[in-house]
Amino acid sequence: MTRRFDEEMAELKILFMTLKKAIFISVFFVNPILNQNLTAEKKNVKVEIDTTKELANVERKPGGFLTCWLLDSDKKRPRKVSMVETYKKLGVQSVRFPFGQLSNNYVWTTAPYENATKGLTPRIGTKTQIPGKWEWGVDDDGSFKKDLDFDEFIEQCSEAGIEPVIVINVMSHTYKDGPTIEALKTMAVEWVRYSNVIRKYKVKYWQLGNEQDHHESKLPLDEYIDIYGDFSKAMKQVDPKIKTGVAIISNKKWASSILKAHSDSVDFIGCHQYQWSKWTVKNWKEVRRPLVPNILGINKLLEKSTRKDAEIMVTEMSSFGKWYDGKGGAPDMFRTLCYAEMLLHASTIERVAYTHFWTTHSPWGGERQDGGLASALMVDNGIKPPAEVMGLINHNLDDVMVSVPHVIGDLRMYASCSMDRQVTTVFVINKNDKAIDVELEIKGIKPVKLTKRITYVGASYLDLAPRKTVDKKSMIPAGTVSTTVPGISLTILKLSTTH
Repeated sequence: MTRRFDEEMAELKILFMTLKKAIFISVFFVNPILNQNLTAEKKNVKVEIDTTKELANVERKPGGFLTCWLLDSDKKRPRKVSMVETYKKLGVQSVRFPFGQLSNNYVWTTAPYENATKGLTPRIGTKTQIPGKWEWGVDDDGSFKKDLDFDEFIEQCSEAGIEPVIVINVMSHTYKDGPTIEALKTMAVEWVRYSNVIRKYKVKYWQLGNEQDHHESKLPLDEYIDIYGDFSKAMKQVDPKIKTGVAIISNKKWASSILKAHSDSVDFIGCHQYQWSKWTVKNWKEVRRPLVPNILGINKLLEKSTRKDAEIMVTEMSSFGKWYDGKGGAPDMFRTLCYAEMLLHASTIERVAYTHFWTTHSPWGGERQDGGLASALMVDNGIKPPAEVMGLINHNLDDVMVSVPHVIGDLRMYASCSMDRQVTTVFVINKNDKAIDVELEIKGIKPVKLTKRITYVGASYLDLAPRKTVDKKSMIPAGTVSTTVPGISLTILKLSTTH
């Protein structure tokens, strides 16, 4: 009787374990989200990933930030989660300082700068230009309130392992009551001296201006060409190891003209990439062209130039734009997936050094404003969905991007591999609101294990709080990778060739 009971219990245990495994596999490969229709599309999408064809090295992780010196001090604006902790959490490896166009009204106190024992003291170039009249951020004497100064910024970079990119003021002389161009040149040169000679900060990247093709009415191309050559030469006399770069949105005439005039001193071209198409959700779902035309245009220009070795620094990028609501957009799920596609596509371009999301905290509207899609972080450094996907991409990219068709119906796909090809990571964006069955054929390696599956899923296109899940590992029978990706999602599959 006891023996028979034990045998029946053993059989039940085996049955239970079998059912448990089946349930686990079902959950692992479907990953249901509350209130979402996950009925898979009837069409089974088959995709080939060729790990033998490398596109770009991404050992430097591309997702970075444009910081705002008025708002991002950990010392003067202490938050529950610091900027340093936030950068580390998101895997950020590059930050641009002090800001975008506001940098063209950012200057230093008078020389001699080497005597500034407590650090360089920044101030406004002129009160007649923003942020000159922002009382919450600027004192009557032109100095800043609660600002992130250069030395603290470098401390943040050092603690978080960040490559700084510095913006040099080249425009304040065109503003009413602004400094002279000679004063701006002196400040640029002495900034390099202070940073790399006196303080030994070894800052590599120095960008001259911001979106200068957008400000042609105040600073024409021929004048910017002269300023670029003059400033760059003087700055490199202080530290020949620095890299100086051009500042434009996308204008190829500007880029080619500066390359022609100062080829030897153009180490990188900074461009910007936003979305200005007034897309609705339907438009966004149907668009098949690349979402990074400015970056691709500059890349093509450099390929044909004498400076094929020059880098591309995407010094501002996000899915911010006009969109259908005309307000720049909210950090909802479909605009977050738009940014994810932009960042992943930029990662496939070898010349792209880093990209910088615009921005950490937007100063327009005051120090306590949310900033919408323009701000990746909440006022208290809470992480919005676009910053979340930046972190997911930074932390999960391997060493090199490899070949895969990027546009497959409603899917957008990208893939990376480790140098030794033991790890492959597949990024799948599903624009459809229905789940889609996907079968992956991976050329060049034979994966035997799915070590991690991450899904970031919206309950709707306008979801402002998508859900992230991380599933446990699972074996892959016969090296076949078949899965179902949820609708309105980014799915990351990390595959291993070893048991």
